Amino acid sequence: SGVRVERPKDVETTARGAAMLAALGVGLVPDLDALRSFSTADVVVEPKSDGVEAHREGWKRAVARARG
Repeated sequence: SGVRVERPKDVETTARGAAMLAALGVGLVPDLDALRSFSTADVVVEPKSDGVEAHREGWKRAVARARG
């Protein structure tokens, strides 16, 4: 998908996310960029572009075979 994935140190982030969005909603923080400073990534996975098309084509062929 070409998307960078960041896993936070604290993986229980539901309550934190709700609080951050509430702070944004009532104007305690100016924008989403300001909220990024409250989160620390533990693991970052960068997308790789090498061989993606070959894998995608193989997946398409497999789906076509599965459909009959």
